[in-house]
Amino acid sequence: SLGLEQVNEILDEMEIDYTIDVREGTPFWMFERLGKSMMLIGYTRTFDENSTGIVSLQLYNYVRFPNGPDFERTNDWNRQYRFSNAYIDADGDAVLESDLDLDGGIALKRVAEFIETFTVLAYIYELHITEEI
Repeated sequence: SLGLEQVNEILDEMEIDYTIDVREGTPFWMFERLGKSMMLIGYTRTFDENSTGIVSLQLYNYVRFPNGPDFERTNDWNRQYRFSNAYIDADGDAVLESDLDLDGGIALKRVAEFIETFTVLAYIYELHITEEI
């Protein structure tokens, strides 16, 4: 598991300007990379009172469409690309997510690579979903 300070340190080392908000014990880091707004969510083990660390991370990005995105393009993404999951949310936004399990331990460099990989995927996803590629 990771602590808040370790995640802050990773983001600082990556020179990412971020804001952090904690809602009901769940930390949310908001930042921009390659012009894309992203949210990093730290999950704790809610069923274990003794767990104080973050046991998984989720990165989240969305593309807003005035008339809704194309469902087929979203399905195409899930068929063609790995390391992320795309879906249309209740507001009609095209969402991209990726999860990183921290159980068993993890190198801090792996978390930084997770963020970098998702950044590239989010950039490509927007091009894909808007039919620019």
